[in-house]
Amino acid sequence: MSGEDFDALVKEFSEGPRASSGGVWEFDEVLALRGKLRKTALGLQKEEISEVVETSRGLHVFLAVDVRSTQEPDFADLQAEIKNRLFNERGAKKKKEYVRELKKNAEIRIVGTR
Repeated sequence: MSGEDFDALVKEFSEGPRASSGGVWEFDEVLALRGKLRKTALGLQKEEISEVVETSRGLHVFLAVDVRSTQEPDFADLQAEIKNRLFNERGAKKKKEYVRELKKNAEIRIVGTR
């Protein structure tokens, strides 16, 4: 690119679904890409433009506006997080069941007050 505005070029020449917005993808969406598209997009440095990537869906060019770490989370950390989440969900379910039983077996009396 020799000084042209990438956003303007995308709007003018892209046939992709995001052409009108300059082809902007959120970071999570880039992480969801597969194969050579993901590898190319995540391999760029900030403000670097990729080579043309050809796929069955067409030709793709990426401009890295921002770069973030894609470090995979540690398995042990994920395991602990999942265990805690399941424990909390099970606890909430048990609490609801307990309250439902209390209500079912409760005897409510309204006594006049003076």
